[in-house]
Amino acid sequence: MAYVIEIQDICMHFGGVRAVDGISAQVNPSEIFGIIGPNGSGKSTLINVLTGVYRPTRGKVMFLGQDITGMKPHKIAGQGIARTFQNLRLFHAMTVLENVMIGQHTRLKAGGWQAVLGTRKFRESEREARERAEEVLKLVGLEKMSSEIAADMAYGQQKRLELARALVSEPKLCLLDEPAAGLNSKEAMAMMELIKKIRREKDITFILIEHNMEAMMSTADRIMVMDAGKKIAEDIPEVIKNDPKVVRVYLGEEASHAAENG
Repeated sequence: MAYVIEIQDICMHFGGVRAVDGISAQVNPSEIFGIIGPNGSGKSTLINVLTGVYRPTRGKVMFLGQDITGMKPHKIAGQGIARTFQNLRLFHAMTVLENVMIGQHTRLKAGGWQAVLGTRKFRESEREARERAEEVLKLVGLEKMSSEIAADMAYGQQKRLELARALVSEPKLCLLDEPAAGLNSKEAMAMMELIKKIRREKDITFILIEHNMEAMMSTADRIMVMDAGKKIAEDIPEVIKNDPKVVRVYLGEEASHAAENG
């Protein structure tokens, strides 16, 4: 089976700090691959390497068989990789629909001069962009809010809007950095159900970073656990939640001994 993305011995050092230290992993088509770990474990740094924000100190990133290591973020986005961020990056003064339409910049066919001149190609491109945006808003349950100003939305709705902005470019791989952060338990589980629904309907592969263990365990097909920049475990959720190394990282030495002794 060809992997969607293959992480090969990635290291990311900042001076003497090894933020990511020898991480390797493979993600299969249509998989929801989770990454968990305590604060400072290197999760977000790894995502920044995969999306071109950082060029790794060592290692390679292969996407659909192509080496994208160190490629600029806009080039990686153009290859079919989208992402969300821990901190929402919305245009708060714009409408919901406008926010999603802007998310299509990597695939719009009309260029700058065509936009200025209002050519037929530009008008067609804009119409297609609007239709795609409306379709994605319906997918995430925001179709009735398309004319609302983003700043006026509830936080949970803004999180869905951020997801819609990533999905509208029709990515092959979508990286979600803590999509349930700041949500209450009910909202968090609804977000995870939405991600699973999108995977089913759109056949998109997801890499998911999340601190909400309950949400992650119910959503991911496989989970990789990081601590101090290293991978300490990788398996299906049922195995991960009982792994003494994982328990030790999250709950401490005493809980780890209890897990080992059954």
